[in-house]
Amino acid sequence: MATITFYHDAGLTRQITAMLAFIQKNAGRCRRAFKYAFMERFDVPFLGAGVNAMVFRLNTRKVIRLEFDPSPNGHLKWVRYCLKHQTMQSIPRIYVACTVPEQERAVACLVTVTELLIPLKKAGREVFANRVQTARGLHQFFFTPASRLNAPKVLSRIEAGIRPPFQGMVVPHEYAAIKKSMKKFNDLHEANMMISPDKKRLVITAPISAWS
Repeated sequence: MATITFYHDAGLTRQITAMLAFIQKNAGRCRRAFKYAFMERFDVPFLGAGVNAMVFRLNTRKVIRLEFDPSPNGHLKWVRYCLKHQTMQSIPRIYVACTVPEQERAVACLVTVTELLIPLKKAGREVFANRVQTARGLHQFFFTPASRLNAPKVLSRIEAGIRPPFQGMVVPHEYAAIKKSMKKFNDLHEANMMISPDKKRLVITAPISAWS
């Protein structure tokens, strides 16, 4: 994934190019020092972090996610899948995806620029009240071994258990296709499922842990 994909945004292209150069030069710094240096250099708000990842807001519509020392079978695998299935409702829209080398390491950082999504707990009282049930049902589906699934029954059960306002946001047959292709999910929970800005899509953001 060495190729950088840019989407008709000259300003974004210049900004990301500068960020990639900064990442390549500074990827070896401690994470705390890197975070503050990155925020200061590019004036981007910090949104959150995972085990090896940091997310910053680029503008009102996009975020940049940096994952250091990405595992080939972790988030890198998920991003590759997402790039091939951008028409899926359940997949985050990706505008930039590339890997950044650093000295002797082939891949020091995985960089993705995606749409700005809404955390479930911030999507409104009605969404917040129903998120646990929906998230639990999807969690059980993804963590059930494929050999034990009766897909039609499982999908029907998921659909039957979805309450407003998630009806229409969740596409069970997409989840079945994702599960069949990806096979491994070990980090699917509420924090890794978010809602699109128009509140019409429930999006899976990072279902595989950094240690996979």
